[in-house]
Amino acid sequence: MPKGCNVDDDNLNDDQEAYTAAYSTIGETRATNLNSAFDDWDTLRTDMLANDDTYQGYLSDITDAQSDYSTYNSEVNSLNTNLNSKNSEIATTQNNYDNNEANAETARSNATDARASADTATQAEADATANGEEYTGLSADHWNSVADAHDSDATGYDSAAVSSQTQLDTLNAQKTTIEGNITTATTNRTNASSDISTSNTNRNDRYAEVSNTARTDSEYDGKVTTANNNYNTSLSDMNSSDSFSGEHVTQNDS
Repeated sequence: MPKGCNVDDDNLNDDQEAYTAAYSTIGETRATNLNSAFDDWDTLRTDMLANDDTYQGYLSDITDAQSDYSTYNSEVNSLNTNLNSKNSEIATTQNNYDNNEANAETARSNATDARASADTATQAEADATANGEEYTGLSADHWNSVADAHDSDATGYDSAAVSSQTQLDTLNAQKTTIEGNITTATTNRTNASSDISTSNTNRNDRYAEVSNTARTDSEYDGKVTTANNNYNTSLSDMNSSDSFSGEHVTQNDS
């Protein structure tokens, strides 16, 4: 004869079905009581946290630190962009300075060559005159005029180089200021990040303190113990009852 039945049963499994239903009921009752205990704890904890000045203060600290971090991070990014731009200006100005210096040296060299040509022309003209010949080369005056033009160019390039150097001095001073500001902003960003971490730790610690207080005040552990004890008692009573004892019902131990 199948388990969970007796000779008078119309449904040979009705005892087992009744046991299963009763077991399910006490299990659902325990689950309901456990959920209720947790809900009581959670509701009280939420209310206590909302009214806890220390906890709310840590939340404000986190918000402020996050805002500071965002501000300093934006500042660092902006300053780095400015620094890249400044380095580009410096490179361009340095190139202008180098070109002006090189052009000035070339102009001075050309002026020296032209004056040497003027000396040569003067000597050649004197030799021709001494020999009763006509001098047909470029005159010394021509070469001296060329030399003067090169000297003028050199002066212009020198002036431009001085101007470029002045610009470089200004740009490098600005670069130094930007680099200092980057260092300051980076330090501030690091400090803000540290503040976020510290405030998060403080918040979590305070949350645990308030949560434990709410757990005690809501009698969560006692309610859980009671729910489990009631369940165990009900299960024991079921398993020892005449209706569900014996080999005709498969019982649960927990």
